[in-house]
Amino acid sequence: MTSKQSLIHPTAIIEEGVELGDGVTVGPYAHIMSGAKIGARSKIHSHVVIWGACTMGEDNEIFPFCTLAPPPQIIGDLSPEGKVVIGNKNIIRERVEIHRGSKKENLLTNVGNENYIMSNVHIAHDCVVGSHIVIASKTGLAGHSKISDFAVVSGGCGISQFVRVGSYTFCAGHTRFEKDLPPFLCAKEFSEVTGPNLVGMKRAGFSTEDIRVVKEIYKGLYVEKRLYREQLEKLKERFAGQAVFETFYTFVTASKVGIMRNA
Repeated sequence: MTSKQSLIHPTAIIEEGVELGDGVTVGPYAHIMSGAKIGARSKIHSHVVIWGACTMGEDNEIFPFCTLAPPPQIIGDLSPEGKVVIGNKNIIRERVEIHRGSKKENLLTNVGNENYIMSNVHIAHDCVVGSHIVIASKTGLAGHSKISDFAVVSGGCGISQFVRVGSYTFCAGHTRFEKDLPPFLCAKEFSEVTGPNLVGMKRAGFSTEDIRVVKEIYKGLYVEKRLYREQLEKLKERFAGQAVFETFYTFVTASKVGIMRNA
């Protein structure tokens, strides 16, 4: 169903069974396939292709030549029942690809709210992208990878399958992710941790005490270079109950692919 208040260019193709919220704009030569749901006031620019497996919230802006919710790039697995769910107030720039979830996980690729995803970013099947995240141009997320809230991922990064990027992290350009990057840290090059993300934490309004705790975590795990698990438990004795430490500890202990170390 198309809202009467939506503005559709005459060259756009809107198939039967599409749901458009009030105030949606669809530009020239866009193609929205049956089953897609687009929330109110979203802007779909020219030449965007949205497959029917896409459900999108309100106030999103999708720039030209994006492709949302095509089948996963898995040989022999088109996963027609897979979905892409996108939240509210995301800006998705030119030529971004977001592939639907596959039967290898839970049939869902999920993107949260208020993200800025720059041109030529690839988000593969079964990925989870949180909220308030910046992903710069030409970054690729392999299947099943996850990026947590308020992370900044610079251009040209490559995130391997099943790898997680923690909250409030900063990743330098062309970083290769083969291990999980814990929250509040910075990374570069070949899965190397370079220090705490002090600038990002200050901008986000973390307290002086929170920042001190993160500095101590980094010192204990990355500077002193003792046994990681032993040091982690010592830090737990010191900082148990501190919110930033609990966030860090929960993330690290849940890792399935291992944690980034420094050079």
